[in-house]
Amino acid sequence: MYDVALISALYGDYDTFRDPVPQDGDVQYVCVTDNPDLTSDVWEMVYWPKPHMKPLLAAKAPKMLPAWHCDARASVWVDMSVQVMSPTFAVEAAECAGDGVATWPHPWNSTIAAEVKESARQVRYEGQRLTDQVQRFHRAGMPDDTSVRHTAVVARGHNRVTEQLGLYWDAEFEWSAADQIGFMFACWRSGVPMRELPLEYAHLMGFRTPPCSDQWVSHHPHLKPYAA
Repeated sequence: MYDVALISALYGDYDTFRDPVPQDGDVQYVCVTDNPDLTSDVWEMVYWPKPHMKPLLAAKAPKMLPAWHCDARASVWVDMSVQVMSPTFAVEAAECAGDGVATWPHPWNSTIAAEVKESARQVRYEGQRLTDQVQRFHRAGMPDDTSVRHTAVVARGHNRVTEQLGLYWDAEFEWSAADQIGFMFACWRSGVPMRELPLEYAHLMGFRTPPCSDQWVSHHPHLKPYAA
């Protein structure tokens, strides 16, 4: 069993395929894809076609439940739009998560209400029940002022609580494919310890943090919008 797994996915040519910088420590590299022709000198390619699902959802399946796709005590999920630049990233991000989950804050939406308003204008979420979904959260008791997190990078320890988080998160796709919205409800419902990744090591769209010599990751635009 590895100490940490670095895991990502690419379905439907939504992003540029990127190899991460090789990591320090005992790290497994897993990339799940529907493209049997993708090869890598770093990633362990896992061919897992899901023709019954649109690429938007298929790519998020290993994001919800990474422990099902790797053999490690912890994992760090990165969207394929995220370029891993530091060799210490996986181990240090997993240390931030500990027995819980660690993410960065959302760079411009401070609450779920703001995230729903923005997501409702996006083509990939057209016709989905975002407002009904969040109203259900509040009826269940989740506070109205719950913040929203940036889920392009999600570090977590692997245990029963974080697996329950993943199961709750996965169930939210019955309502919408907006994973940042479902993530907050899943965290609240599971009671998982929530922690923050250090902002100074991220150069993500919206944060406007200047690149630095020891930054962990950089974030790139998607190649095309999803039709959800």
